[in-house]
Amino acid sequence: MSSGEFQKLLLKRLPTKEQLITVFWVCVFPIHVWSIFNFLRGIPSYIKWINVWEIIGVFAYTQVFALLESIFLLVLIVILAFFIPHKFFMEKFVSQSSILILVVSIWVVFVHYQLELQSLFPSIDPRILLGFWLTSLFITLISLSLLVRRSPRIEERLINIIQKLSILSMFYLFMDALSLVIIITRNLLLLFQ
Repeated sequence: MSSGEFQKLLLKRLPTKEQLITVFWVCVFPIHVWSIFNFLRGIPSYIKWINVWEIIGVFAYTQVFALLESIFLLVLIVILAFFIPHKFFMEKFVSQSSILILVVSIWVVFVHYQLELQSLFPSIDPRILLGFWLTSLFITLISLSLLVRRSPRIEERLINIIQKLSILSMFYLFMDALSLVIIITRNLLLLFQ
């Protein structure tokens, strides 16, 4: 196999630039929503212990970290797409990736609240909860994936939702840029004190 043939094969296994951007918007949305939600939950304790400038700094760090998580998630999706057979994932890269990202994001919320679930149901073994969680995750992923694959109408609706989410994702990226400026400013101020 020549290097030109190898490059063509490699490019066929990778998503296009437009697909990557669209999937990146999908990555940004749930991670930033969750980051902001957790930040807002901590506000009452922050107000007691730190001043407003430090609270802004905490928010800036959470948003930059959310941006890094979004990039990392996109890289994981591309790696996954590279290894999964082309007809299962790459043919409908945007819709399949979106389903994976959104469903796993929702299921991770349940993992995050696992301790609260265990306190509600103390007699249930945590391994049973984990097994239920994994089973329901895989059933949901496979079901939605097949549904989108077989129904162009549902896929079209999913793409429309993704396009609407991209507007919010752009806002989150704007907040990330401001957060990065705040972090740099804070660190420069600390450096020159």
